[in-house]
Amino acid sequence: MTPASVRESDPQARPAGRKGDTAVLDVERVRREFPILARTVHGRPLAYLDSAASAQCPRAVVEAVDDYMTRSHANVHRGVHLLSQEATAAYEGARDRVRRFLNARSTREIVFVRGTTEAINLVAQSYARPRLGPGDEILITAARSSSRRSTAAARSCSMSSSRG
Repeated sequence: MTPASVRESDPQARPAGRKGDTAVLDVERVRREFPILARTVHGRPLAYLDSAASAQCPRAVVEAVDDYMTRSHANVHRGVHLLSQEATAAYEGARDRVRRFLNARSTREIVFVRGTTEAINLVAQSYARPRLGPGDEILITAARSSSRRSTAAARSCSMSSSRG
């Protein structure tokens, strides 16, 4: 599957992945997909490098969220009324699209979370906690954010004190 940002007209552009394959990234086309990147800051095109804290959304996501919020916003899996049923169908449809994209066997393997910290905590609690014991250590790079380091430290402390 070729990303939209790979120049289709370039005979050299092929989906990357196999040895020797290369893809040409059309940076201007990618920038056009993100409305906020049309801004200038201090006379220069915006370059947003803080994606770990707040990722910018491409136009397709902005439009999908706008459509959802203005046409069908309702609780998912909680109501019997039409809006709730539509929201649930859209939510589960997204889960199935992600399943197909990742080639997962089942939608039960796809878990949506609010952000990176929640995802790390989910993995720590569901995968690491049953496998770690007193004296085990978790190694992380210095590049990890302070919230992740404190989360790992807190989990390590709670695992040690709850297992002993």
